[in-house]
Amino acid sequence: MKKLFSKLRMLPLLILLILITTSTAWAQWSIGGSYEIRSKTPKNGFGVRIERSIPLPLPLVSIVGRAHFSYFSENNKITKSGTYKYSTDFKDYDFGLTALAKVKLGIIDPYAGIGIGSTNYKVDIKDLGNPQSQNSVIYNVTFGSDVALIPHLHPFVEYRITKNNFKDFNFTANTGAIKQQVDTSPGRVIFGLLLQF
Repeated sequence: MKKLFSKLRMLPLLILLILITTSTAWAQWSIGGSYEIRSKTPKNGFGVRIERSIPLPLPLVSIVGRAHFSYFSENNKITKSGTYKYSTDFKDYDFGLTALAKVKLGIIDPYAGIGIGSTNYKVDIKDLGNPQSQNSVIYNVTFGSDVALIPHLHPFVEYRITKNNFKDFNFTANTGAIKQQVDTSPGRVIFGLLLQF
């Protein structure tokens, strides 16, 4: 009985391995990097992604599974009421999984999808000694397109809306309260390059 139970514990790993390695003749892996811009501080960041696409029976349509990671970092120097100066470090990273539908229209491949993930946002105001961070589950809606100008090397542009559950950060300094507002639904424009193999 113990031997049977031990074998059954390996069954989920075996199924997962089969799903990853099983492919059709046109299934494809891709890896990519990106530069990302958004309105929320920090405003500029970088991302990496890995994708697996599998064609559907429908003509020119495929489904894409994506794992992605983004990192943002910024330092701001702020003067409050013309008297008190302070420096703030912002760090934000997120990662997630997204399911996309992609259509091939000549050299243009538009896509759209939804996803889920996690993010960590940290704010550190220097000299106050109390950095604060928040974690949140995030939900993504993504629209974009890649361009097949060169075989296996596709530039892309996309817009991603991320919904999180962050609350505003509040700090107390000698001159009073310092509030850092957080955008709970920030959108970002993403430019990048995808290598298919």
